[in-house]
Amino acid sequence: MLNEPSTPPRRPRIVVADDNAGIRVLIRLMIGHLADVHECADAPSAVALHSALGADAVLLDVRMPGDGLTAARRITAHDAHCAVVIVTGINDDDVRRAAVRAGARAFVLKDDLSRLPDVLRQVLPSLHNPQEDER
Repeated sequence: MLNEPSTPPRRPRIVVADDNAGIRVLIRLMIGHLADVHECADAPSAVALHSALGADAVLLDVRMPGDGLTAARRITAHDAHCAVVIVTGINDDDVRRAAVRAGARAFVLKDDLSRLPDVLRQVLPSLHNPQEDER
C-alpha cells in the first residue's frame, strides 16, 4: 500500500481588530508567518469575522469603535476555545481586570508588541512556526 501524502495542518486564523491601520499592519508583519491574519477596524466587525472564519484567536484594541472589551465578552460567550488577546496602549490595572472578566487570555501593551508572537504561542497551542522546522 502506498503512503498517501498527509495534508498539512490548517494554519491558525487570527483576527486583528484595531482602528489604527498602522498597528494592524505592524501586527500582521509580526505574526503573518505564524497564522492567517485577517484585519478589521472595529469591534462589531471583529465579532463577525471571528464567527465567519472560526478564528482561533482575536486580538482586540480596547478603545476602538464598538469597544474591544464588549467584543471580547461576545466572542468568549460563544466560543470558549477562542484565544482573545487584548492589545492596547492603556497600561491600567482596572482595564487589565476588566479584560480578564471579559474572557481575555492575555494582555499586551502596544509599546511592548515584540512580546506578541511569544504570547500567542502561549495562548494558542496550535500555533506552529514553520521556521522552527528548518532548525
